[in-house]
Amino acid sequence: MVVFNLIISILMLFATSAWSKSLLIDAPPGSGSFYLTPNTTSPPIFHHQLYGPLGNQTNATAGWHITQWNTWADLPTSAVYNARGPCQARPGTTPSWYASSKSSHVCSWPASPDQAGLVELHQDGSQLPCGAEFDTFLGPNTAVYSHYPSGMVVSQPLGALKALEVAFNVTMAGVPVVTDRCGTSPQCQGGGHVDYGYAVLGVVMDNREQGQTLFYQVNLGDTRDNTGCSHHGNACDVVPLRWYANSNPYGATDSPANYNATCLKMSSASPGTVNTPTAYRLNVLPKLLDALVHGPASLNKDAGEWTVGGCYLGIGMQGSVTQSMYVESLDIVES
Repeated sequence: MVVFNLIISILMLFATSAWSKSLLIDAPPGSGSFYLTPNTTSPPIFHHQLYGPLGNQTNATAGWHITQWNTWADLPTSAVYNARGPCQARPGTTPSWYASSKSSHVCSWPASPDQAGLVELHQDGSQLPCGAEFDTFLGPNTAVYSHYPSGMVVSQPLGALKALEVAFNVTMAGVPVVTDRCGTSPQCQGGGHVDYGYAVLGVVMDNREQGQTLFYQVNLGDTRDNTGCSHHGNACDVVPLRWYANSNPYGATDSPANYNATCLKMSSASPGTVNTPTAYRLNVLPKLLDALVHGPASLNKDAGEWTVGGCYLGIGMQGSVTQSMYVESLDIVES
């Protein structure tokens, strides 16, 4: 009887103990190798193709990619190895590789016993057509790129989870430089007449039963923060969830302040962090569930039918902006 009770106690302990699982495979910077998306204006994008992988000197599996949506000068599909080039991070060190064009560059320092890995993302919008949105994001290969190594597994249904934590460490390398070309300061105009940059975390939710997708974003910083644009919700302030797409695929933007987290300093008036690593740990599950409940009427509300199967982290812009971000870690853990 004593042995039987002991076995029952052990089984109950396992049944009630907390579990957690990372959704990311070889979370970045990982091996330091990345595929590259075609420009959105390139035909291969419509066939779910990727270039590369860049930095794959050791035949390491590359389950991640760098986007270059709407770039005005494509990154090369081959890297320069063991050279400093245009890279700004970690002065006095040499990245394992970089790829550079007139509009952007990517530099990679793989993880080692002495230091964490790092990916440098840089953008230059000096010749970007007004009204075009140029995004340079780091993200895992998902089902969209089914012919390439996967970088992420799909979560359990949101209704079955207790938490979904996104943890990442980023640095805004200086306050972005905004030049009046498409718009005029403080860049409150719309309709393509604007110059501004932003940093963003994105979590991609899917409902395969209904064929719906929701892009949930946390706006980490914006060059218009605290500059007097009345219609722009400051990333540093507690603001309501804003829906920027009310039909499929849906899109909503949140603020780090709603998580009691700091923003990134992307304007001289912003109170956020700059030139220093900033660690985020955001339990996005309550926000995702709330978005389903209070989203557009056409959005399916059943949390048991929604999963998370994608994410992205990086910088974007319209008009003339020069900016850089360093990414040292990114992980998503369900529990």
